[in-house]
Amino acid sequence: MEVFGSFLPFIVTSGLLLPGVNGYPDFKSEIPNGDKVPDPCNKDKLWSGVGHLKPGGGGPRNPFGIMFASNGKTWAGIVCDSDSDGDGVTNGAELGDPDCEWVKGQRPSRTQNITHPGICEPLDSEHCRKKNSWLSCPKEERKEDSFCPEFSQPDVKTLDLKLERTTVPSTTSTWMCQILPWPVEGDFHVIGSKPRIDNDDITHHIVAFGCSGNVRMKEGPYECRMTPDRQCQDILLTWTMGSRGECLYRNEGFRVGNNGYKFIALQVHWNNPKQTAGYTDASGLQIFYTSKKRQFDSVIMAVGQQYLAIPPNTLGAVFNSSCTAFCTENMFQKPIYVTRAVNHMHLLGRKQRISIYREGQFVKDLTNDQKYDYNSPKFYRFDPPVEIRPGDEIRTTCTYSSIGINSTTYFGNSVTDEMCYGFLTYYPKQKSYTQFCTSFKNVLLCKRYLPRLQGNYKYTLKWPR
Repeated sequence: MEVFGSFLPFIVTSGLLLPGVNGYPDFKSEIPNGDKVPDPCNKDKLWSGVGHLKPGGGGPRNPFGIMFASNGKTWAGIVCDSDSDGDGVTNGAELGDPDCEWVKGQRPSRTQNITHPGICEPLDSEHCRKKNSWLSCPKEERKEDSFCPEFSQPDVKTLDLKLERTTVPSTTSTWMCQILPWPVEGDFHVIGSKPRIDNDDITHHIVAFGCSGNVRMKEGPYECRMTPDRQCQDILLTWTMGSRGECLYRNEGFRVGNNGYKFIALQVHWNNPKQTAGYTDASGLQIFYTSKKRQFDSVIMAVGQQYLAIPPNTLGAVFNSSCTAFCTENMFQKPIYVTRAVNHMHLLGRKQRISIYREGQFVKDLTNDQKYDYNSPKFYRFDPPVEIRPGDEIRTTCTYSSIGINSTTYFGNSVTDEMCYGFLTYYPKQKSYTQFCTSFKNVLLCKRYLPRLQGNYKYTLKWPR
């Protein structure tokens, strides 16, 4: 289900209800994924009586059950095309049949990321609280999340930030963005996220950016590049293939709401190497947030090299980049503390290392992947966090093998292109003009975007032998 979109009203009328699976087991086969509908109060459980107000079925009916019964207890027609719970997503999209093509006995076009067609989500939004006036989630002790125990605290709430369902172009690589307003009134810290992957055939990575200033809203998803908008430059959350999500350090959070980011730009990268037509996607992130704010506001910075030309059939092609002392002096007014770091290359990547230098002397490695695996990225977490001072240098080294590749491989968006990035989560967030401390050949982007230089400077990176 989408978080944002046009909300279609639904007037509850009397009628028969879709019986629960326990009493009438045959009815679960009358709708797509009828046995896979999650309980919005607890995503680890199923809502077996899809058309009932009670998860187990029986008793009063919810809006979806009323509509299903009024349509002769059949899926076709108005039931699939309608939005019973009024959350802006059709019943078909919620149950894995967005094009309303499912036939009983066949496999639905999507069997993952199923949502409840009778319960408006996100539960915490003002709109859905009104729609779900009948819903009361049990106040039971929450099961600890092994990935991030903090997610299980009673003050932590969730919402989904996802693209509106969009047709995927039949091109090799597409970056699609959408700027979304933060929907909950108040002042919060985001403390982590999990992926909500709608189409795992083509979804390569997801990044959520915080937007500052008066960002100019765009209607619906739109094609974009490395950053969604000039006002949306601050990286907040990332997901890439192989990642379980984000779990922030106990002292930090991304500030959203009244005193933080009021708009979030979601960027989804689609990799479609076969250029298949007909795909759609509505991927995004499940956001974990709390009004019980932590000690520090945090943000993510990117380091690395944005120019790559890897020769064919080469073992050990090395590319370097530096976030120089000049850059960190101008980006930060006081020391920052890195809590997490992760490398990012594509299929030719073999090794990657990110290191801190102070006055030319090695201080510490933030990452050091001697056997990089694109499908299983290693996340480096630091407790206590690692200090980087203004004037320190952050060096990134990426090593590739192009054995068996008969042409030059360049920097690019597709997984058949290459990248050389590192993402560093740090606190405290400061008034920096950019969070990208990358280079393009010998051009320092931090210097290029320094307001007082207006892009005019000369600089050559010099690496010690």
